[in-house]
Formats: sequence, structure tokens, C-alpha cells
Amino acid sequence: MSLPASDGSTRVYTVKAPVSAFNAKYRMIFPNSWPVVNRRVHEILRHEQPDLLDVCDKYSLHYVAGLLRRGWLAGVRRPVLIATSCERMDENMAYYLSGSALGRRFCGWYLKWNYFGYFDHHITVSAHTAEELHEAARGHVRRRGVWVKSMGVDGARFSRALRTPEARLNLLRRADANALSRVIVYSGRLVPEKNLPLLLDTFAVLTRRSVWDCRLVMAGDGILREALEAECRRRFRGAVTFLGHVGPEELSLLLANSDVFLHPNPREPYGIAPLEAMASGLPLVCCDSGGVLSYANGTNAWLSPAVASAMASAVESVFADVPLRELRLEAALKTAGSLDWTLVAAGFRKLYEDFVAGAAAGAAFETTPGDWLGVEAAVGRAER
Repeated sequence: MSLPASDGSTRVYTVKAPVSAFNAKYRMIFPNSWPVVNRRVHEILRHEQPDLLDVCDKYSLHYVAGLLRRGWLAGVRRPVLIATSCERMDENMAYYLSGSALGRRFCGWYLKWNYFGYFDHHITVSAHTAEELHEAARGHVRRRGVWVKSMGVDGARFSRALRTPEARLNLLRRADANALSRVIVYSGRLVPEKNLPLLLDTFAVLTRRSVWDCRLVMAGDGILREALEAECRRRFRGAVTFLGHVGPEELSLLLANSDVFLHPNPREPYGIAPLEAMASGLPLVCCDSGGVLSYANGTNAWLSPAVASAMASAVESVFADVPLRELRLEAALKTAGSLDWTLVAAGFRKLYEDFVAGAAAGAAFETTPGDWLGVEAAVGRAER
């Protein structure tokens, strides 16, 4: 069905998809569903006749770009074909299936032959997510570019100004805390790829050696929630509060009135939740690797190796030096302001317009030349 926006400028279509076998909270279109799905997608494309098609998916709908390139969708003119990559396939494979060398080789083969070549251009959200596209881009006959474009934050919604005595008191009540408690918050999906065992291990170190009463508040839902709640009841005896999925208004109040945002994923593709914390004036403690380094650094956040004791020390250092904390928070607010969604969206729109006009420039990297077998030319090997 289609749902026009109030001003008629946007239309949203839905396509039925089965539950994923790897995560019941996700949906995935498997090859056996393609005939039915393809008819629906074909119908949508025939109606819309897009100038540009951006597919943010490596597993279900990327094949549509291949059909369009071949001219196999009758009645649909050939749009500019864009792939936006918001995660890494090799990391998803490691979390859900296998992190073996064979699994990594399969990902490399898949990305090069069953993904990369279907599109005219590629966009990815961070240098971290771009790494696997470097390999996929090697040895292609056709020249393609890869652009690295940051995601954004809603600066009108997330604000330090939302920290008030009343909102703080409400949060302390929900966390069964007191006025001297330190409230640590995590916001995100409760899924394997978020590396949540490190979050709990870090909190365990803090509760064992900290002079403060520490409370952990977790906002989000996912397939690990039941197991995490059981573990927290066993290990922390009421010191951890699970809020489940929260709406944007409640989330903005939570972030503005907490004391530290703890992000445990060293392989985060980008990390909008940590950026929302920065926009809220909340100190960010995160790992010193992954896509979060697109915006987080030693001047606006507290970076740590992905080790529980080190991350606990980083949390403790947030409170140890108040002047330094304020300097970093001011820098964080400036960083978040530079990545406001209004600016980021305008940048994406300009890039899309350039793609359609055939005038896009500034790619982070391009394919290296090769033959139809994907063998990289000598000049390409030398450049690598």
C-alpha cells in the first residue's frame, strides 16, 4: 500500500517479508520469496519511475539493481543506482554464523560479485564500514566510486537544556537510585552485534570498586533482552533497569538527565545513539575503534580499549576532572551541531542531485581496474 505524507511529497510503500531465521526481530526477503516480492517491487517502480534508486540492503533487495541494469524490469526506465552501506557484512557474519577465515572469504566473494557491481555508485557511513568495500572494489572493469557520508542527529530534539531537577528526580526514581547515585545509560538494540557482555562486565567492575552508588539504565529491545535481564538479576540485584523500547521524547529526557553514556561496541558501523548522547550534553565513553570514531575523539569523548577494566576507568575519569569534563562536553556539543540532520540531509540531497546530473565528485576511493574475471590490473595492484 502507499501512504502519502500530509504535503504529498513523500510516499511510503510496504513489502511483506518473512521473519529472519537469524533474528526474530528482523525481517529478510530470501530467494524463495523473490517471485512474489519482485512483482510488488516491479509494480512500485513502474508507478514511480524514479530518477535514482538507493538500496540500503546487502541481502534482500540489492538484486533489484541488477535487474534494472540488465533491463529485465519491463516498463521501468533505468535510474541511477546507489547502494548505501550502513553495516559490515563480515561483522554480521561473525556475530550470527561464523567468524572463520572461510566466512570472511565468502563475504569478500559475495560483496565483489553479488553486490558491488550491481550499482553505479556506493555510499557508506564511516571509514570503518568502507574497509570491506575497498576489497570489493578491486579488479572491476567499470569504474565506480565510494563516498563516505556521516549520519546525523536531531539537534532540535536532543538537548542539554532538557536536564532539569524534575526530570532528574523522575529518572532516579525509575532507576531506584538516590541523589548521590551515578546513572550510566545505554541506548540501542539488545542484539549480539552490540557486544553487550562488555557493557555488563564494565558495570560489574564499577560496582565492585567505585565509591559511588552506580546504576545502569538500558533503553532498547531485542532478542537478547530476556537473557540480559536474567543475568542482571543474578549479578547486580536491582542495580540495572530495563526500559524496553522508548519513544524519542522519553529518550531525549533520559539522555539529558543521566551521567554517562556507555557504548561497548568496538565494531560499531557508525553509532547514532552515541551521537545523540553528545548532543544531549552527556559524556560519552566508547571504544577506541569502529565507526564511532567518525565523530568521537579524545577532545569530545572518553575513548577506551574494549576491555572492561579500561572502560570502567574511563567512566571514573569522567567524574575525576570537572573542568576537563566541561571542555569535552562543549566540544561534543559543537560536533553534534555540525552533524545536525538538517545539514546532513542537505549534503545527501546535493550528492544525489550530482549523481543524477553525472557530476558527482569527491569520492573517498574508486575501483581499481581489472578484467571480466575480476583480476586486478598491474597498475591497480601497484596503487594498493
